[in-house]
Amino acid sequence: MPRPSPPPPDVLRPLLASLVVAASLSWLPSGEVAAAELPAVAPASLIQWGCVEMLITPCVCPGWPPRPCVHFSYWEPTLLVHTEAFTGLSRAGTDARFHEARVWPFPLKDVDPLGCIFPCKSPNKMLSVFGMIPYFLSDIDPTWRRGDMTLPYPVGLWGLLSPRGGWGTGSDPVASAIAFYRAVDVAALPGAHAIIRPSFIPATLASNVNLGFPKLSPCMKPGYPPIFWESGAGSATGHYLWVWYERRSCCLDPVEVCTSVVRHRDPRLAVACARIRGHPSGTSPAFSRGPVPVDLRLRG
Repeated sequence: MPRPSPPPPDVLRPLLASLVVAASLSWLPSGEVAAAELPAVAPASLIQWGCVEMLITPCVCPGWPPRPCVHFSYWEPTLLVHTEAFTGLSRAGTDARFHEARVWPFPLKDVDPLGCIFPCKSPNKMLSVFGMIPYFLSDIDPTWRRGDMTLPYPVGLWGLLSPRGGWGTGSDPVASAIAFYRAVDVAALPGAHAIIRPSFIPATLASNVNLGFPKLSPCMKPGYPPIFWESGAGSATGHYLWVWYERRSCCLDPVEVCTSVVRHRDPRLAVACARIRGHPSGTSPAFSRGPVPVDLRLRG
């Protein structure tokens, strides 16, 4: 049986989507921008917080005199990927699943406007319109319809990286998953594909990912066995939202992070702040910038 033809590139729809995002920071498609209605989803609800894996330890800030600081290591949500199943295809055959894919910066400012949860520097914290311009929209990429050849390594049980296109096998959530991984790879290493701007975020099998819509999946690595997450994850409208995480680490002066806001959000940070003598209980920074005494007997 011949494979159904994928939809032709649609230039107008992704451009409209970009304008909607730039104007309102509403990065979800709506109206004519999407083939089906997608409910409004808060960015924080897409994050699987188990993926963050926050680790807080002591460190020494650079400069003179040396002073004790707080070292943060965690996985930050950096990419939001929207895949959409082409409804014109027959979903009866496992070889006839085509997904468009759109790769956006994750709207981290909507989740953490004060930089309390994710304190390290990140380009995703920009408020500028440029910060919300997508990296890749498969709607305007002809190569996505046929795929291009690259290193055909297996992405676990999701499928092969190559050919990098919208065709997938298995259930609809699994076809969305391999389209998600390929799109992240294309955004960083476009090759023959047409992208809007490079993400500089390589697709690796060691990164943390999760499905955020229509069902919040467990935290997993790319290629994680579908039997553990695909049940109940099928989308009636063909829309899926995925989150990609990137490792961040930094050593910060506690004056930048030890506020009452932070202490209420993360009990582990409260412990780190409590190791520093004499911090007040108000909403102002715990202490002024400068040398900070630390009681090493309280170290964890």
